Amino acid sequence: MADIVPYNDNQFLETRAHFTSERGVSIDALIAAWLHAKEQRSHSAKTQQAYREAIGAFRDILREHGLDLIWQGENFVPTIADFAQAFASMRSEHSRRRGPVSPATQNQRLAVLSSFYLYAIKRQHLKTGNPIDAVDRPKVQAYAQAQAIEHDELRARLDEIDPRTKQGARDLALLTVLLSTGRRVSEVASLRRKHLHLSGKTIKITFEHTKGGEVMRDTLSVAVSKILLNWLNLLYEGQALKDVPDDAAIWVNVHHESRYGQPLGYHGVAGVCLHYLGTSKVHTTRHSFAVVMEVAGAKLTDIQKRLGHKNPATTGVYMAQLTQDRNPYADKVASLLGLEDE
Repeated sequence: MADIVPYNDNQFLETRAHFTSERGVSIDALIAAWLHAKEQRSHSAKTQQAYREAIGAFRDILREHGLDLIWQGENFVPTIADFAQAFASMRSEHSRRRGPVSPATQNQRLAVLSSFYLYAIKRQHLKTGNPIDAVDRPKVQAYAQAQAIEHDELRARLDEIDPRTKQGARDLALLTVLLSTGRRVSEVASLRRKHLHLSGKTIKITFEHTKGGEVMRDTLSVAVSKILLNWLNLLYEGQALKDVPDDAAIWVNVHHESRYGQPLGYHGVAGVCLHYLGTSKVHTTRHSFAVVMEVAGAKLTDIQKRLGHKNPATTGVYMAQLTQDRNPYADKVASLLGLEDE
C-alpha cells in the first residue's frame, strides 16, 4: 500500500474556508451534479455506484488531511496529484484480496477522478487544469484479460439448456441474445418490452443505453427470435407482445419466490453465465461474439460496427488479444518434433 504523507502546513489548513468551486458552489453540490450527468449518459446503476464509491473514498482521504476535492490556494494541482497517485494503488482495508492493486484498477480509479475534474473544468468550477494529468499512470496491456469461448463449445453448452421450463427458456434466450448481438450486460439487462419490435418472424431490438449514449439496433435471426419469443410467451402466458406494457422487463427472476418477477440485475445475469458457461464474467459473451463473427467470415469493419467501437484500431487490438492463442502451425510443429496424435 502506498503511504500518504500528511500535510500540516498552515497554508493548507487555511484553505479550509475555501472548499468551494471557483464559482462558489459547494463540493457536495458539484459532486451531485457530476454524478447526475454521468447517470444521464451511462444509464448504468453499476457505473453510477462505482463512480460514487471512488470519489467518496478519495474525498475521505483528503478530508483526513484537512483538504477537499477543490480549494482556492497554492499547490492545488501537485497536492491532488500526489494524493491521487497514492489512492489509485491503495488496497481497501475491507478487500478480501491481497497484494498490489492491478494496473487496470489503478487506471480505472484515476479515470473516475479525472472525469470529475474535467466536469468541474468544463462547467468553469475549476481553472487550474486537471490535476490527474500530473499523475503517472501504469501501463496496461489492452484487453489482457479478454477471453472467448469457441463456438463449438458454446453450441454444446447451449444444447444442454431445457427451453421447456421457464428458467431454461429465460436462460437460453438471455444467452443467445448476448452471444448473437455482442451487447454489453448493462445494455441487455435494461431491455424493456418497448425495445422489442416483432417484424414477421424476426425481432428487432433497440438498445437505448449503449456506451457513449448512442442508440444501437439489432435484428435477431429467425432462430434467435424464435428462442426469445418462446421465453416471452411463457413469461407473459401467451399474451400478445403488443399488449404487454411498454415498461415491462424482459429478463425477470423466476427462481426465488421472494423476488419472483423482479427485473434481473447484473448479478443475476452473471449467475446465468456462471451456471452454463463456467464464468461469471458476462463480458465473455461479448468476446465470444467477436470471435464467432470472425469465424463466420465477418470483416474487421463489420465486427467494429457491431461492437460499437469508434476506432477500428481498438477492434484490431481487441481481436488480436482474443485470438493470440491460435497457431495454425501447431500440429505441424508437433509432428516435426515427433509428437504424433495417437
